[in-house]
Amino acid sequence: MDARLKIGQTIGPEAEAEGNFGYASGHRDAYHIAAILVHNAVYQPIQPGENVKFTHSDYDQVEICEREERHAIVDPFIKEEIPAGHKFLVFLEPELVIDLTHHFTINEPTSNIFIDIEEAEPGDYYDECAGCNG
Repeated sequence: MDARLKIGQTIGPEAEAEGNFGYASGHRDAYHIAAILVHNAVYQPIQPGENVKFTHSDYDQVEICEREERHAIVDPFIKEEIPAGHKFLVFLEPELVIDLTHHFTINEPTSNIFIDIEEAEPGDYYDECAGCNG
């Protein structure tokens, strides 16, 4: 049995107690994770760590989604929200990556049909300060 922890998995105390896990807490390792440079094509800010899905098969634009629809998460190490039009990295769900190399292949998501999103004009999203004069 391969007892190495993979991204997206957890190891319960029972597996460690039974000796089915070869590492003790505090063990250090480096992990490769698939990342794609995308841009925020919708006119609303996106937060670091947000669940996102690709909007078409070019895999270069994302929109915010629910956890069940997620293809990736926004780089959680970004320090502030990402404005419309800015580029950033997203980290892919492990099951979407066929061969993790520097130019990996994406296993096209089956849980989600790509949708074309209409590009809104700047300011078409909710703005709690819209119309105020202060």
